[in-house]
Amino acid sequence: MIREWLSQLGDLLRRRREDLRLVPSDARVDPDQFPEHDFPVHCPECGYLLRALPEPRCPECGRPFDRGRLLVEKYVGGNGVPPHRKKGAFWWGWIGVWLVVIASLVSNLDPLFDWLGFPSGSSLRDMIDRLVYFASLAGLLLLLSAYWFERRKHRQLRTRQKQVLEAVKLSTGWEPEQV
Repeated sequence: MIREWLSQLGDLLRRRREDLRLVPSDARVDPDQFPEHDFPVHCPECGYLLRALPEPRCPECGRPFDRGRLLVEKYVGGNGVPPHRKKGAFWWGWIGVWLVVIASLVSNLDPLFDWLGFPSGSSLRDMIDRLVYFASLAGLLLLLSAYWFERRKHRQLRTRQKQVLEAVKLSTGWEPEQV
């Protein structure tokens, strides 16, 4: 429950002012203009990926759908990422943070190692120092890669949102209202 609340709070803080659009209920695009592989849509009910289906009905929950309308809802009206897809980079980022924190704590345990009888320069102490160094590097790499993947997904999503928005403008003459 707390994770869901924090996710919603993060979504609210990340959402830009121009993303808060009031999409008319009849706005839709021609789904043939947007390949399923590049513009995936998910079932609003269960989150199932609606790709390469013989009929416009979710095979998971049985809900009928209009792909043209779902494209508008996902790429123009919402933030474009289904809730079950937001977790990957978040968790890799947290693993990276904890690796750096734990490595920093272990690196400051010199008095404890001296008290336990492992003086500076011993082979065990050198091995621990190397492990701490590599854990810090691994944590930083995880943080940077999680950030890079999120930014890349965000740029791709923005491009897709602009394409769908242009198609909606052309087909209906609708202009987004700023809130």
